[in-house]
Formats: sequence, C-alpha cells, structure tokens
Amino acid sequence: MQTTAIIAQIVQETPTTKTFILQPQETLPFQPGQFIMVTTTIDNKPVTRAFSISSTPEEPLQITIKEEENGYFSKHANHQWTTGEQLTIKGPFGHFTLQEGEHHTFIAAGSGIAPIRSMIKTLLKENKTVHLYYSNKNNNDIIFHKEFQQLDHKNFHYTPIITRDQNHNGSKERITGKELVTPNTRYYICGPHIMVQDIKQQLHQENIPEDKINLEQYGN
Repeated sequence: MQTTAIIAQIVQETPTTKTFILQPQETLPFQPGQFIMVTTTIDNKPVTRAFSISSTPEEPLQITIKEEENGYFSKHANHQWTTGEQLTIKGPFGHFTLQEGEHHTFIAAGSGIAPIRSMIKTLLKENKTVHLYYSNKNNNDIIFHKEFQQLDHKNFHYTPIITRDQNHNGSKERITGKELVTPNTRYYICGPHIMVQDIKQQLHQENIPEDKINLEQYGN
C-alpha cells in the first residue's frame, strides 16, 4: 500500500536521533516489527529508505531515525524535516514479527531498538515475559531509555549495555549468548549485521534452534 503522510510531531530522543510522528492519508495496518519505505525529496530528487515502525498499532504511526555519520537520508531527516512536511510511505514490509510464546528476549544495538519498542509494548499488554538487552556506545545514545526505565510492569526486565562510556554504572560488557539463554524463549535480534550474526552464532553454540531466533539487520 502506498500513501502520503504528513509529519505531525517531532520528538528529540537523543542528540542524534528523532522520532517522527506521522499522519498518513490512509490507515496503514501493520504488525509490530515491520517496516515501511519512506520517500522524500533531497536536492530536488526523490530518495527512498526503509525505516522500522517504532509505534504500536494502537499508537499514531511513527518512525525513529538516528543520524548516521555517512547517512545521506538520515542527516537530511534529522536536520531538514519539520512538522507539516509531506512524505510518501509504502508498506508495511518484513517478517521480523512476534512469534507465539510466553517468554521473549530482545537483543538490540543502536537504532535497532525501533521495531523492538513496538514489539515489547505489544507483548506487555498481553502480560508476556520480556527481557531487553540494549547495547550502545555511550549513555547519550540510548534511544527510549527513559521510557523503558519508567515501564512499570512486573514482566519487563531491562538491561542497558554501554560499551565505551567509562562513567556508566551499569553493564559495560558486550552481550554474550550464554547470559541470554533461558528455557522456552523466543529470541529477537536487531542491529548492525556484524552484531546480529555474532549473537546468532553464540545462540547456536548454546543449542538454541534456528526456529527460535528472529533477525533484522542492517549494513554490511
């Protein structure tokens, strides 16, 4: 499905990340974890990129974009988009969606948290048990950090992991498969290609079967 959407609101999540709340001309049904193709005009040319939907189906449609160092589209969005901007959106797409089960473990890095926010909030409404391991380089990079800290739900377990900030008081270790393994659990991994493949391999080493692991990755 293709339609136009207006940017209704912009939320500054971190110094380099913004959430764009959209008002599509037509309703866009989707499953938590899916993505849409977004087209905007840059230098008088249409440019299209894929972005995960970070909202739940019950919330206004939103995407969350982190400005990447060499990100042609992401830099433009974070610096040039304003409320009222019109975009073309198409979708939804993707198979990174929720699977049946009572226990769900999410492993994310950077902007890989975007689809996972939607999935976690949906599962908690169903009273499922959710563990989130979320890795970033610095404290300032943690997207949705305050929201996750304030989620008052007995079934939600949140572990932020910071790999480069020496002032961080929480976990500084990189994620390993051994610490993630719990019985009867579905695993969802989202982030850079290298990180996703590394965690997948570690889970395989811990005898987690392929059909229990769901992946979404970006980059080479």
